[in-house]
Order: sequence, then C-alpha cells, then structure tokens
Amino acid sequence: MAKLIRLPGLIDPHVHLREPGATQKEDFGTGTKSAIAGGFTQVLDMPNNPIPTITPEALQQKMDLAKGRIYADVGFHFGASANSVQYFPEIKDKVYGLKVYMNQTTGDLLMQDEKILEEVFSNWPKDPKGENQLWFMRKGRP
Repeated sequence: MAKLIRLPGLIDPHVHLREPGATQKEDFGTGTKSAIAGGFTQVLDMPNNPIPTITPEALQQKMDLAKGRIYADVGFHFGASANSVQYFPEIKDKVYGLKVYMNQTTGDLLMQDEKILEEVFSNWPKDPKGENQLWFMRKGRP
C-alpha cells in the first residue's frame, strides 16, 4: 500500500498566463485550473505579453481580466523598462516583484543599457524594515 504524503499547496513564481494578447496559448482560467490540478495553489504571472505589464493601466487590465476567472491565487510581476521606472511607487504594493529581462523576450522589455539598468535598480522601492508588502488576488475575492 502506497504511503500518502500531504504537502501544502505549492507556489509557482514564474507562469505565463498570456493575458492580454496571447490567449490562444493560455489564459487565466486554463492556467489556474492547470495549476490546481498540479497541486499549485498560487501562481505569479510574468509581465511579458504582447501588451506588457509596464504601466499601472496594464497591471489593472490584467487584474480586471482575472476577476471571476481564476481557480488559484494569482499574483503579478511588473516589467522593468526605461519608461516603467516612473510607476514603481504607484505599483510596488500591488505586485510580487520586478522582472528585469536581460535576454530577448516577448515585447520590448530587453534591458541592455547599463544606465537604464542602474536607474531601474536604484528606483525600485526598498522596504527599510525588510518586510515585503505583497498583494495577490484570491479566488472569489477582488
């Protein structure tokens, strides 16, 4: 007889739910159903979609698209770009992290200019207490 091992729900910090812009690959419904089937109760979505998550409006659009369509807890990463730096203070409490692409990816998120990288890293908010204020969407909650 096989021994049953109980594990807590797993977290996948790197998923591509592909909304908006590439739902022929995956969407919030199919991706979170698949996560639950595999034992993952929370996923963190990457920002590199055809419409990248690099503005507060793009982040809000993703959150709106996810409402009522998720089967696991969902969090978001924000994309680093030369223009997204200005939004860091506004979005820092709504995302799990900042994604910096150092290699080719979907959209215009490749970071190669060292001056822009320095600006990104120096402007991403640091919590002086070392505490992370994380925000995520829970199934059944806005």
